[in-house]
Amino acid sequence: MTSGGDRVANGEDSFPQDGLPSRPVRFSVEENAFWTVLMDQIPNELLRRVDSHQLATLCECMAVREVLYAKVKADLLDKTLFSHYMRTVQQIQRLSPVFGLGPIDRRRMKLQKTEEHDDAEEWTD
Repeated sequence: MTSGGDRVANGEDSFPQDGLPSRPVRFSVEENAFWTVLMDQIPNELLRRVDSHQLATLCECMAVREVLYAKVKADLLDKTLFSHYMRTVQQIQRLSPVFGLGPIDRRRMKLQKTEEHDDAEEWTD
């Protein structure tokens, strides 16, 4: 059993009418704000193919990064806090290319168009 925006490999999941991922109900105000920003930045054709769990994780990391940044700024000598902050930033950097958030990633995505492969074509020749 999955929520409306979840994508599963077996295709037994229900999708919203427009095919875009659903906003997770558990999100905080900050996470909702990042979700809205990302949904505006990411092209709809890509949003229809994304893993909604990865998108939710990216929003959560972005919200955590903001909180940690304020704490690190207040106490620059706390190495543990800084380490947590840097790990969160690295996680964001790992997830961002998946959604084409950088100029190079967007260019790469335009060059590597996904082609639909129809298995039925192999049997109709």
